[in-house]
Amino acid sequence: MRTGRVQVRHKPLLHVWQRIFREADVPTAKQNFERLLRTTHIRRGPNDLRRMDLISAGIDGIYNGSPLFMDATIVSPLHGTGIPMPNSRNQDGAALARADRKNRQEDYPDVEASSQGQLLCLGVETYGRWSPHCLTLVRQLAKYKSRNCPEYLQTSIQAACYARWWNMLAVQVQIIVGESILRQGGNDLYEADATSRNLSTLEFLDSV
Repeated sequence: MRTGRVQVRHKPLLHVWQRIFREADVPTAKQNFERLLRTTHIRRGPNDLRRMDLISAGIDGIYNGSPLFMDATIVSPLHGTGIPMPNSRNQDGAALARADRKNRQEDYPDVEASSQGQLLCLGVETYGRWSPHCLTLVRQLAKYKSRNCPEYLQTSIQAACYARWWNMLAVQVQIIVGESILRQGGNDLYEADATSRNLSTLEFLDSV
């Protein structure tokens, strides 16, 4: 938190989620990437500076067709000192559960209470445990992707998309975590390092 390493983990994860939506034939408009909440149909005051990471219009068969308001986050079950976060020592997913409660009760309680959208906490722990919203979303997107295929191919396409997208997400998270550990400081280092690498993250994911 003192060096900006945590902040640089955010956008690379968002780009992978964007790509998954695109591959599922649900492209997200550029304006719906880190969009100010006050500019959405859930109207807020003009001084509300909160941003929603990803927004998607209602998709048939995905969370009952509600517009999706998605907040992506990477959390650690450990403090910087190595001490476990509260309950993380003996409860699987405690850090994710805490992030989800904060998302619903503190950050976006108005979106959570609204009947005009579905709030999703796309959370992941640094060691790879994913939130229930992530598990459900990827499964439903894979089913959506296969909907127009011949019936005898649908199960295979769902399985292939499910495996591919989880590979992309899992690899990206470990790349993000590894780079944040090796990085020496500020939040501008991601862009600087990205230009010097011979193989970008997305190029690597293409080869998976």
